Amino acid sequence: MTDLHRLPGEEPDRDTILEHGELITAVELPPLTFAANSCYRKVRDRASYAFALVSVAAALDIADGSVRDVRIAMGGVAHKPWRARRAEEALLGGQASEESFQAAAETELAEARPLPGNAFKIPLARNVMVRMLMDLAQEHRRTTHRLAALDVPPPTIMRAPGETQGMFAFESAMDEMAIACGLDPIEFRIRNEPAAHPESGLPFSSRNLVGCLREGASRFRWRPRDPAARSRRDRDWLVGTGVAASTYPTAQLPGSAAAIRAEPGGRYTVSIAAADIGTGTWTALRQIAADALGVAIDQLALEIGDSALPPASPAGLSSGISCWGSSIVEAARRLRGRLESQHGGIVPTGGLEVTANMPENPDVARYAMHAFGAQFAEVRVNQDTGEVRVPRLLGVFDAGRIINPKTARSQLIGGMTQELSLALHEHSILDPRFGHVINHDFSGYHIASNADAVSIDAHGRRHRQRRLSRHRHPRA
Repeated sequence: MTDLHRLPGEEPDRDTILEHGELITAVELPPLTFAANSCYRKVRDRASYAFALVSVAAALDIADGSVRDVRIAMGGVAHKPWRARRAEEALLGGQASEESFQAAAETELAEARPLPGNAFKIPLARNVMVRMLMDLAQEHRRTTHRLAALDVPPPTIMRAPGETQGMFAFESAMDEMAIACGLDPIEFRIRNEPAAHPESGLPFSSRNLVGCLREGASRFRWRPRDPAARSRRDRDWLVGTGVAASTYPTAQLPGSAAAIRAEPGGRYTVSIAAADIGTGTWTALRQIAADALGVAIDQLALEIGDSALPPASPAGLSSGISCWGSSIVEAARRLRGRLESQHGGIVPTGGLEVTANMPENPDVARYAMHAFGAQFAEVRVNQDTGEVRVPRLLGVFDAGRIINPKTARSQLIGGMTQELSLALHEHSILDPRFGHVINHDFSGYHIASNADAVSIDAHGRRHRQRRLSRHRHPRA
């Protein structure tokens, strides 16, 4: 790979050594026996999709505290992928410590020369490299993943692109470790609560997972609890309780803008091509607009759901209110500024309209931003028939600034109902001859109904968080 890519030199139009007419037909990568202890990190200037400011891939093999083998590569720092050979040579045979990792990174970047506007990449690359090596050197931490080729349709984005499946695996492992340590699963999670994001090292803008676990335990009547299997029975039913943590990143997608028109009579019209897919967008955006303009909610009209309006990002990644609300707040800020500076605070006879794009969030690079929650469940299994019933689900959430408690609670309860359905009922049956899903109706594809969701409750926590840029609406 190092030989394939080339620096610009006198031919900046060529990225590789391939000649005209040559084509890569296969890439063979020799196996590295120690590469299971490897990691890749991509640093972006925003939470939404973007190219890397700096990326680092590393694999590290440690024996008796010394580096036995290492591979490090960086992206976003040169015109081609950069193998950090000097850092590798500095580490081989030495002690695996923060000091040696720091020295190796300094050695690799000693001759780096920034271009105008990107000098920040040198310390950023150093910090990311050191953080990754520190993570890989942790004795009790190994993270890896494997890809398996399957003859089935791709799942695409359904119930979060990866978070649901990933949290199920991770939280199952947390329970197994708690049992092996003889600890209550809540206590085990609290003892392993990180002071900062374990991968980026950034402080959290807010993180009250411990509070969610403790409040949930109180509301759920978690204690006393016998963790032994089959220790509780109710006639023919085995009864058990469980807990899991949940998290979801706070994302903002690009492409939103909002327009606000002020009329002399004190009326306002707010326009943005946002979509309400049943999540309460109509209500929440009117609240945000009224708050940003400093007027009563009945003084404004909201226009959404029309592509002729100023553009809006998709309703995905739980980012709608954050993106659309921030665009409306920015438009309101500019409108009020123009009214004060150009019209003495009085709306002109012909009205006044302002359009604004969603502003960049300067705190993305300073903080790790996530929502958190704790989920509690009572599960019953019939010892004769194997039937599974879930009479109680309780969730306590730390979801940032809640715009509308009623619509937010509806979203949380809806999500918990979906996951109950996913865990117990839903299953796609494939035709092995063609790989097609054959139970493509609700007769054969079962989902949870009212009788399955007997008691589901959700609560949000109110708490102080680090002061971020004004008018950020991370969740709704």
